[in-house]
Amino acid sequence: MPGLAPSRIHRLVAGTVACIACHVCGARAAPPPDFTACASDGQVGPVAAPVALASKFGMFVRIPAGFALYATDQLAILAPQGWRCFGLYGSDGDTLIAAPELLSYDILRNGGALSGPAIQMSRMRGDTSGRFDVARAIARFFPDHMTFTAHVIAEDIEPAGAFPRGPYPADTMHSNGPEDVTFTTPGGAQGMGTASRLIANPAPIIGFVHLTPENDLVTLQVRVPSATRRDLQAMLDGARGLNGDRPRNTEKTGSVQGAGLQ
Repeated sequence: MPGLAPSRIHRLVAGTVACIACHVCGARAAPPPDFTACASDGQVGPVAAPVALASKFGMFVRIPAGFALYATDQLAILAPQGWRCFGLYGSDGDTLIAAPELLSYDILRNGGALSGPAIQMSRMRGDTSGRFDVARAIARFFPDHMTFTAHVIAEDIEPAGAFPRGPYPADTMHSNGPEDVTFTTPGGAQGMGTASRLIANPAPIIGFVHLTPENDLVTLQVRVPSATRRDLQAMLDGARGLNGDRPRNTEKTGSVQGAGLQ
């Protein structure tokens, strides 16, 4: 560049590179809109709704029109705007539930059932009491990992009959690999969809079951009004991207402000 000192040229180039890098990083890390913070309760008492979205969720997720991101510190999902949410936790793992009606620990702690539209996201730990849920899912969906289930059965805490093999008879299954399946539980039927707080009604329940490299079990059960089912794939993809194979012990929070307890 004629007339510019080398140091000036260096600063211009460095500034341009930094500006481009900042723009690219900002575009990739831009906080998703409509973040709704969800309170939790469980083994050691209430946990307030996070004031910031955990940085582990600060990735790009396509949010369909009319949907929002709901999150505790541990889990995040996409659900219709205006829904309520609440998290449950314990030594076995974490669960996040969203539904149109008000949710609370008093409602959910005694197995409160959800008979209408609802979404449940769970991550059960394979190294704690959550291993029983993991072992049951492996027996049903992931035969390549039956050694894990065999070890749990050998503990002789629960009978072998508590770990039935093979998919639920009513469910339609699609394998996405040795550690991931998508399922549909038809309306009125029992299956993976109702292996949750969602009880059967005439509408189907759709979701996925995923086994992480840490032998944690990540599951999603979705029952939404028919008008929003066209966005089911975006909901499944978003839940996978937000909660899939990330390490379980990532507690750092980011700087995206929440919309408050629902």
